[in-house]
Amino acid sequence: MPYANHEPIGLQHHGAGIVPRVEHLGGAVYMAHSLRYGVGHSLSLRFPAETLVEDCAGPLSGSASDVAAATLNALQAPLEFPPLTSASVPGDQITVAISETLPCMSTIVTAVIDTLLEATARPDEITVLLPNARDVARYAAQAAWREGNYQRIKIEAHTPDDREALRYVAASRQGNPIYFNRRLCDADLVIPIEVLTPGIDGHDWSAPGSLFPTFSDTATQTRYLRATDIDSEKEHAEETREATWLLGVQVSVQVIPGPGNQVLHVLAGQTDAVQQMGRRLSADAWRPTVDAHADLVIATIEGGPELQTWEYVGRALASAARLVEDGGAIALFTNLRELPGPALTRLVGDGADPAVSDEHSGDFAADRLVAHRVHQALRRASIYLVSELPSQTIENLGITHVERPDNIQRLGEQCDSCILLANAQYAAPTISGQGVQVS
Repeated sequence: MPYANHEPIGLQHHGAGIVPRVEHLGGAVYMAHSLRYGVGHSLSLRFPAETLVEDCAGPLSGSASDVAAATLNALQAPLEFPPLTSASVPGDQITVAISETLPCMSTIVTAVIDTLLEATARPDEITVLLPNARDVARYAAQAAWREGNYQRIKIEAHTPDDREALRYVAASRQGNPIYFNRRLCDADLVIPIEVLTPGIDGHDWSAPGSLFPTFSDTATQTRYLRATDIDSEKEHAEETREATWLLGVQVSVQVIPGPGNQVLHVLAGQTDAVQQMGRRLSADAWRPTVDAHADLVIATIEGGPELQTWEYVGRALASAARLVEDGGAIALFTNLRELPGPALTRLVGDGADPAVSDEHSGDFAADRLVAHRVHQALRRASIYLVSELPSQTIENLGITHVERPDNIQRLGEQCDSCILLANAQYAAPTISGQGVQVS
């Protein structure tokens, strides 16, 4: 389609939702769609009327407009558990474990800590534990509240290669050693704070959270990363449930994210009760069903810098890869500035899937998981990425750097079918008739 005399695809700084509209151009009929990404950016695309377009918009706004109030309400009236203020006694050592980047992370964690301090806890009895040093840096950048007594709260990064930082708990029923970060084992009260989204792989084995293997040793993390079939994934979910029980975790806080940096729900309470309700709420929000695979999947990551990471790029690509035809194309729109990690950087050089390679075992498990997801997506489809990184950085990964967003418009004009996947970092789409396997 000639594009002369018409506004090309581009960045628009408004909050338009995903509302398709009919346009008549040059005697032809087109359907126009908008997708938001980053902060304040939106992408406008026109498709010929005969192109089959499925729109997986997801929730258009968050339900919890006051995240601090929603968190405090959840803590004061938890599911099947006493109020958090009565969960500890004076002198208890408390570890607040954050398993991954949270929307509104500082607000939610501050509400949890304030609740603990209003009860019997002192700042020097509280440790905030994060998966790695990179997450500590992200959290510290958000935690503007760290002044006065709050400066006595410890913030630590998990180091899975450091045996001194680990404690042996027991052997699992499968005969595998279970290790946890010592801050979790030594604590009198562990409060996991986790993002709850449906599993990308289309399975839901009801594993209670992600403390394990996130805060376990490198060998365990690598073993989980190498799960390549349904049986091993189910075994790992059962082992995760067992490990969490052995650690004695009774209460958790789970966050169901909304679009971008928004929050849909904050749940707190007894672990199984929170997991059961959270699974239903997250599936309602983030498990769209489409009729069939498409030639082109256009995906976005909406939200600020804490969501513009390779971790979320990997998850978004894994979600999009479930929907694209073999040999098709994935276009991902982001404001990504974060440089790729070591496992991802080596991806093109050796061509091996990081999930099964024995080399470079010291890489962060999260980085190897990102590299694995990118590797798998590249095997299925061509990838086009809009980011704020230099083109050479992207192209060295085997990904096409999109300099001008109107290049994606041309892809849209050439395809017979397209799926629009908003907030792909959270979405766990399924194809109609395939369903979700649940234990």
